[in-house]
Amino acid sequence: MTEPAPILDGGAVEDAVETTLRTFETTYLARIERAKGLEARTLPVAKSWKPGAVFEWEAVDQLPSVYIIGGDLEPSKRSHAGYTGTMEIAVAVVVEDQRIRDAARRAKHLLASYKTSLSEHPGLTGVSTDVRWTGDAHDILAKQGRRVAAAEATFLIHLPLGPYEIGPDEPPTEPYEPPADSPVMGDDSMLTITQEATP
Repeated sequence: MTEPAPILDGGAVEDAVETTLRTFETTYLARIERAKGLEARTLPVAKSWKPGAVFEWEAVDQLPSVYIIGGDLEPSKRSHAGYTGTMEIAVAVVVEDQRIRDAARRAKHLLASYKTSLSEHPGLTGVSTDVRWTGDAHDILAKQGRRVAAAEATFLIHLPLGPYEIGPDEPPTEPYEPPADSPVMGDDSMLTITQEATP
């Protein structure tokens, strides 16, 4: 018998967002450069990725940085195929430049590339059924002569969370040995628990 997928957790969603953004990062940076009339490679790739973290001034030398912050994961429906739900994710980019105006503009350009990437890949490597952009925010983080700006976008991720009422009748003799026909963690086959359309 194939072992069912575990219920999806928020960390897995953050990881899927990061994987999608990193995989297509240069693809969408180049697209934004062309759209804005910028020279190729004007927009820098991120020096650091920080899922589940918040900005700290001690990390200012690692800029540009991308922060991926997950909100509450909320189950919204249960059907014969399993639970579905939503999770809010914030993607923030923090940038430093010689002038604060330039830092703010560059942060917005970088964020535009990441928004486009997620909007065009709503499956998030098989974890999600839909990604909806819900808004932007911008901030200036000037301190001790450092000219730092941040831009943040929020998304509502629609998810197939996992099954219910299909557990084993009794615990296995060797719980750490997966069944022979069990999919490997991370395969798309483990994540396509339900593909119900979200209204």
